[in-house]
Parts: sequence; C-alpha cells; structure tokens
Amino acid sequence: MFFFAGFNALYFLVRLEERAQGNEMEDVTRLVRRLGETACDDILRCTEPESGFFRQTIILNMSRRNVSRIEGDETQGRELRATFESATSSVDRLAALSRILYLVRCNLVHGSKRQAGDDERIVSNSVRPLELLLERGIEAVQANRATGGGAP
Repeated sequence: MFFFAGFNALYFLVRLEERAQGNEMEDVTRLVRRLGETACDDILRCTEPESGFFRQTIILNMSRRNVSRIEGDETQGRELRATFESATSSVDRLAALSRILYLVRCNLVHGSKRQAGDDERIVSNSVRPLELLLERGIEAVQANRATGGGAP
C-alpha cells in the first residue's frame, strides 16, 4: 500500500508542478514522460516478469461492481492492455503499464481487492514496477527542481 500511496503522491506532485488540468490517468502519463526514454527502457527491462504478467492479464475495474457479483468491468483494462501491447516507445509502454498500475491502485483504494487468489498476484506483480517508478520519479522531480522547475 505504501508504494501505491507514494505513486499517488508523486503523480499528484507533478500535476501541481505543471499546473496541469485533466484526470489522474493524464497525471500518471505526465510523470512517466518526465523520466525520459532511457529510464523508461531501464524500468521495463528490470520489470520484464511483471510487465509480462500485465501483458497477459486484464485488470478489471472494480469500482462500480455489484457487491453480490465478483465480476468487474473489463473495458478499461482491455483498452489499457491493448495500449501497452501496441506502444512502440519505452515511454509510451511504461506510461501504459503505469496506467494499468493506477487501475490496480483504484481498485485497492476505491474498489475491491482481496489478499487472495488473482488479487494477490496482481498486487504482488505491481510492487517492483511501482518501486522503480517511485525511485526514478523522485529523481526526475528533484532534477526538475534543480533546473528551475518546482511546485507553485
């Protein structure tokens, strides 16, 4: 949960620094774009097993599910997975993976995830990519501030 909370705080900080409008999916993309191609390439290389998991798995949106049903909506998860599979640059692939992680985060915070079955695999496959996103994201925010950027 701490990695998801850190991820949330970091993309929100980028939103504030850029005085950006839009939704949180766009905030996630802005954060990843700050990392640059080399860092994105490195993160994807270091998280190949986890990335492979998310290329094969459709994350359901569990925020609007009926409590009596286990199923969630797969529309957004299918779209995100397709974007992840079709992206050509490392930045676009990592942005797509990060938006998938954002959906997992939304399920944890607003929807329903359990510490069992598929949910456990989904969350455990999120840890390493989130760890590297946070590490590189913090570096990118610090570099932005060192060059004159910063929060309002």
